[in-house]
Amino acid sequence: GLAFKNLDIPINTTIHTPLYFILRKFPKTIPEVKRDTISKILDIEAQAIQASNSLIFLSNDMKNVVSKDIEINNIKSIYTMYNPCKIPETIDYDAFEQTKLKILYFGRLEERKGVHLLPKIFAIFQKNQINFELNIVGNDSIYNGESMLIYLKKEFSKLNIKFNYFGFLEKNDLGEKILQNAVVLVPSLYDNSAFAAQEAMCFGRFVVCSDKGGTAEYVGRNGLIFDPQNEHSIQIMANSLKINNLREIASNARDFSVLNFSNHKYTEKYLKILSYAIN
Repeated sequence: GLAFKNLDIPINTTIHTPLYFILRKFPKTIPEVKRDTISKILDIEAQAIQASNSLIFLSNDMKNVVSKDIEINNIKSIYTMYNPCKIPETIDYDAFEQTKLKILYFGRLEERKGVHLLPKIFAIFQKNQINFELNIVGNDSIYNGESMLIYLKKEFSKLNIKFNYFGFLEKNDLGEKILQNAVVLVPSLYDNSAFAAQEAMCFGRFVVCSDKGGTAEYVGRNGLIFDPQNEHSIQIMANSLKINNLREIASNARDFSVLNFSNHKYTEKYLKILSYAIN
């Protein structure tokens, strides 16, 4: 935005989660960062956004967050549209026929993603006598000075809960792993629009998603949302898992994703936005 603002070239900016917002909300991301540094980053990102002719937000929540810090009302064209996903042509629902509820978390093992809350969540599942199998995919990270994976092993061991850890998986292997599970859990403390939730819906999985951020805007109609930091909310979510027709809701989520997340749909909308900006 800053590089092109004086060249009379239309600038169309897609707003992912801004760095200033991440550092302000989750300072442990870069522990040594100073408050005035965050202010400088906010100023640079504000200049880039304000130099744009049009903005694309991935969620209404992110648009509301940014508008509190950066003046965007003078920008004529502001859009909200979903991230694009590669949607598998064929899927199966075999995982929903199993007696044990297979639940998958995939993504970075970091605090911002709510991974440290998994033991508390599954302790409540255990109390509710949900017969589950927990599978975790993703790169490890540091939490409170130690490996997040080691932390999870310690906490789950106290609960006598076992889980399977597969590390990082390439796209094709991840797709197979998603299909092997009926439920995908997204317990983030904040997500603008979580790829994990979108991909899970594309594969026809039942998504259980945090109410923190923009992901809940589309999962709320096609899965379950809950507050991962609130025990009562987790309890309600666990009860809902026991009584809902998970396969039917997951199938509806798949239909929604085909209509809204496809590369074709994204390209169609994006080209219209670019055409409008050029004209």
